[in-house]
Amino acid sequence: MRAVGRFFSVIAIGAMLVGIVPFNHVGAIDGDTSFRNHGGYGIDFGGAWTGSTANQMQSSMSDADDVGVGWVRLNAFWSTIQASSSSSYDWSSLDQAVAAAKAHNKQILLLPHTTPEWARPAGAPTGFAGDKYAPANVNDYATFFSKLVERYAPQGVLDYEVWNEPNISNFWKDSVANPNPNPVRYTQLLQAAASAGRAQNSSINIVSGGMSPAADSPNSVAPRTFLEAIYANGGQSSFDAVGFHPYSVPAMPSAPYEWNAWQQMNETSFDNGNITQASLRGIMTSHNDVSKKIWITEYGAPTSGSGDTFTEAQQQNMFQEAINLHKTYDWVGPMFLYTMYDFQPNGASSDREDYFGLKRSDGSSKPAFTSIKALIEDTIPPVVGNYHTLPVKDGFRIQPDVSDNVGVIRIDILVDGVVVRSVDASTVSHVVYLDQYTPGSHTYSVVAYDAAGNSTTGAPVSFTVPAVGAEDGNTSNGNGANTESAGGSSQSIGAPNTGWSPATRGSSGWLWIFGAVVLVGAFYLFRKPISVYAHNYRLRR
Repeated sequence: MRAVGRFFSVIAIGAMLVGIVPFNHVGAIDGDTSFRNHGGYGIDFGGAWTGSTANQMQSSMSDADDVGVGWVRLNAFWSTIQASSSSSYDWSSLDQAVAAAKAHNKQILLLPHTTPEWARPAGAPTGFAGDKYAPANVNDYATFFSKLVERYAPQGVLDYEVWNEPNISNFWKDSVANPNPNPVRYTQLLQAAASAGRAQNSSINIVSGGMSPAADSPNSVAPRTFLEAIYANGGQSSFDAVGFHPYSVPAMPSAPYEWNAWQQMNETSFDNGNITQASLRGIMTSHNDVSKKIWITEYGAPTSGSGDTFTEAQQQNMFQEAINLHKTYDWVGPMFLYTMYDFQPNGASSDREDYFGLKRSDGSSKPAFTSIKALIEDTIPPVVGNYHTLPVKDGFRIQPDVSDNVGVIRIDILVDGVVVRSVDASTVSHVVYLDQYTPGSHTYSVVAYDAAGNSTTGAPVSFTVPAVGAEDGNTSNGNGANTESAGGSSQSIGAPNTGWSPATRGSSGWLWIFGAVVLVGAFYLFRKPISVYAHNYRLRR
C-alpha cells in the first residue's frame, strides 16, 4: 500500500473509532439469536399429530403452553403431502399444525422427510414400509423443500431440519441393493435442499438431519463419522447448524462414558485419559465452524417397555440435569424434548418407543412434566442496577448495569419517557448529546426485557441542559465525571464541563476531532517510511 493510502486508512479507522460502543459477550441461553426470542426449549410431538383433528392439535398446544416451551418441531411428511405425484400437493394437515402452533405463539422447526412412492428407488416397498428409502433423485426432495420454504417462510417459519436420523437404516435406506445409510448421498440431498431453499428465502436457517446416537456398523454410521463425511463431501456451506439426538439412557447426561451421546457433543477424554476420541464440537472447530451451534432436536427417555428404560423418577432427574447443563453451554441451539405423550397405556406394549412421553397416554402428567415447567419457566424480571456515567464532548455517556437470571434480550433507552434507542443486547452504552434537548431538566431511564417477556424499568435519572451561552458545569454534581447512580433511586447528572457550549458541537467540535485524527495520520505517514528506509540501509551494509 502506498503512503497516501495508509494515511487515509488511518483517517477512516479513526472515524470508526469515534462511534464504537462496547458490548459484553452474550452466552448460550441469554438471548442467543438462534432461539428467536422464544427461549431455548421446545417439544417434538412425534407421530402424535398424525390424523389429529384441529381440536386435538389445539389441546396438544395447550399442553405445550403448560410445560413452558417456546418451540415445536413439526413433521412435514413429504410422503403424505405429495403422495399422488410430483405435481400435486396436499398441505391441509401441515397447514393445520402450523396454524395451531402460531396461534399459541410457538416458534416452529419444520422437519421434511419420508419419501413418496413415486420418488423412491425402483423396487422399494410401497406404503409406510418404504417411506424411509432415500429418494432416487435428490432433486425431487429439493423441489419439495423449495415449495415448503415458499409456503411457510412468509408465515415466519425460518428453521428447517433436513431429514430425520439419516445416519441409521431405520430412517435412511439408500437403495434396494444397499438399504443402509450413506453419508455421501445424504450430503448430496442436503446440498440440493439448501440451494433450492435459499433461492426461495436467503434468511432460512438449515439444520442438518438430527443424528441418532448410533455406533459404526453395517446399518448405522456413528454421528462423528457421519459429520466428518458431510464435511469431506463438501456439505459445509449447506447447513447453518448441526442436528443431533444425544439420548443418554441408561445413563444421565453427565455420566462420563465414551458411549454417552450427550458427552460426545463436547467431551474428548474418558476413563482418566485412557480413552480419547473426537467430539462433535471438536470436529466443527477443526473445520472453522465454531460459530455454528448444535441443535438438540430430540432428547428424552422411555419409562416402560423392553431394553434400556428409566423409571418416571429417573426420567425426571435426567431432564433436570440435561436442562441445567444446556443452560451453561454457549454452543447449543434450542433443545427439543421428546415427546409429549405416551402412545400406549403403561404395560400394554413391550416397545419402549411408546413410552417417551412427559404425559401418560391418559393425559396425566409424569413427574418430569411439572419439574421441566419449573426449570424453563421464567417469571423473574431483569434487574436494573447502577447507571455509570462519563462526560463526553457536549454530553455524557451512560451505561446501565442490567442482569437477568436467564438473559436480557432487549434494552430500551428512554429520555423524558420516550424511547430513543432499542438494542437487542444484554449491555448497552449510550451517549446523550445535550444540544438535542431544550434547556432545563430532563430524565433518562432504561427498560430491560428478558426472553420470557418479563421487564423492569429502571429509576429515572435527571440531567440538566444549560441555556446556550450559559457557563457549563454549574450543576449539582459539577462535570458529572464517573457518576454512579443507583437504579433504585433518582439522581441528578449535570452537564459535562467541557468548556464549550452545546451549540458548538455541530461546527468546531467536529473540526477539533478531525484535526486530531489528521495529526495521528500524519505521524503514522512519516514514521513508517523512515523505519523502512533504515531497514533497507542495514540490508545494504
